[in-house]
Amino acid sequence: MIDMVGIGPFVVMPFVVSRFQDGLFLWAWIFGAFTAFMDAMIWSELGAKYPLAGGTYNFHRIAFGEKKGRLMSFLFVWQTAIQAPLVVASGAIGFAQYLSYLVDLKADAKGKVPKLKKASVILFARPVAGRPAELQLV
Repeated sequence: MIDMVGIGPFVVMPFVVSRFQDGLFLWAWIFGAFTAFMDAMIWSELGAKYPLAGGTYNFHRIAFGEKKGRLMSFLFVWQTAIQAPLVVASGAIGFAQYLSYLVDLKADAKGKVPKLKKASVILFARPVAGRPAELQLV
């Protein structure tokens, strides 16, 4: 999967802690960590048993058979095409929230925060191995 945890815990944690002050939220996070660990073990077993390029796409074909598996693989790819931009957007929102703790962004008279230039967010750029014309932005 492309986004098992992502920025979610960092965005949701302050909200959860403020609502449940008796400490029970900690058990929910422990349960979530255990569930994520078990999910990671399942994916590692699938990857070890079926070492095919394509991951989930091929796991659907194997699990549902050739005909239904192609349909499920097709649906998986389309839901990923819809979901992946939303994951990137939530990561950008989380990044912006945490950036406001590090950098004091003053609001203008209308109450809007100025937009940052793309280059001001790039922390590091390095050449991609084997592709001399490309840069990896970190």
